[in-house]
Amino acid sequence: MDAGEISPEDREKIVRSDVKFQERIVPESLEENATKYQDISASEYQPKAIIPWHHRIRSSGDVDINTHIIETALDQTSLSLKPCIQTTKGFITNLSNQQQVLDMLVETGVDQCFIWVEGLDKRDTGQDTYEKITRFVKAVSDAGIDPHFYYADYFGTMLHHAGLSGVTYGTMWGEEGEETVEGTSGGGALSRYYVPQMKDFLKIPATVELQQLADAPMCDCRVCSNQFDSWIDLAEREEDDDENIQTPIKKHHLVTRYKQIREVEDQDLGETIDECREDFNEYVSPFNAANQISPSKKVDYLPIWVNAIENELN
Repeated sequence: MDAGEISPEDREKIVRSDVKFQERIVPESLEENATKYQDISASEYQPKAIIPWHHRIRSSGDVDINTHIIETALDQTSLSLKPCIQTTKGFITNLSNQQQVLDMLVETGVDQCFIWVEGLDKRDTGQDTYEKITRFVKAVSDAGIDPHFYYADYFGTMLHHAGLSGVTYGTMWGEEGEETVEGTSGGGALSRYYVPQMKDFLKIPATVELQQLADAPMCDCRVCSNQFDSWIDLAEREEDDDENIQTPIKKHHLVTRYKQIREVEDQDLGETIDECREDFNEYVSPFNAANQISPSKKVDYLPIWVNAIENELN
């Protein structure tokens, strides 16, 4: 539903219903399902914050609509709000647009938000865009608002140094996304392995070839160390049982991303930049030499991230 195509009165009805649902869904469910043997107080299970309905921001008018939604939600609840700023690269990289969105957040008095920049694909985003997004995240954080990224790859993790409080990601996907009204395929997921040095996924044969060319030891995360003896073992397992290999490689991605997030939180900016540069320098030659990796697939996003972060924060 496009909030710009309905009346303000109808928007308010939707927002009120949404807030009411979020406030009551868990406590009411607990009350309905709790038995006499369960010592659970439903009132203790209120959400930490309400995430109000949001409207995609592509113009100044869209900012006004989101302001109306946030103000309506604030009138309906005593809980904190965590609105989502869903926008496009083209809109949010304009500095006057950034200021308008920031003013909206400050003037409505929220202290936290999600940021969803559509289409932030590492292979289709230039350094200038990354620099301006870094600037926006820092401005939001500096204003005392806690930002949290939707659809984040490792660049989102690096934005910890700009004040980003966290990122979201799925088991195999979720690094970038765009709003769509089209149906999605119901086909199964490809067997893709998250390569921490590349901060990206590769098909398993490409992963194995790359890591062998780089003379890298087998991943020592708790999942891989329990499942695979070597890179060759990983490849053979996929050939023997492609369906059941999905579970360990999904778990590998989750624990590896979590480890990367904790590492960046413990590092200063220089350490994060140096580590990313070292990974690029160590892997760029094996990456370009690997026959299983398409020549069209590049790894120049790593230095682009580094340069963008360094230029804005140093």
